[in-house]
Amino acid sequence: MSARRSMALGGLLVVLQIPVWRTGLYVADEGWTVDIAYRLAQGQVLYRDVHTYLPPLIYWVLAPPMALHPSLLWGRLFMLVTCGALGVAAAVLGDGHGRRGGGTAVAAMA
Repeated sequence: MSARRSMALGGLLVVLQIPVWRTGLYVADEGWTVDIAYRLAQGQVLYRDVHTYLPPLIYWVLAPPMALHPSLLWGRLFMLVTCGALGVAAAVLGDGHGRRGGGTAVAAMA
């Protein structure tokens, strides 16, 4: 995949998030995720002090930004940039490995 196509895909991923941003900050899911990440950044231990049914990776990814600036908007912005970068990386790294369009399909799933 060319760099131009990768950038277009990354831009598309960002544009697809605009309707979500326009509806406001929905605290039920994102708020809990940001709160748990903030509590981990404060030194609490996952599954002992903080209870959740989700795997720990999302909380550990969000903990450093929450230590710097605990806010729902900051958490959402950080995850938007992170997911967009991972989608572009998946598209770039997945192309040319035996299947036509494999990188784009992997990026769309990310």
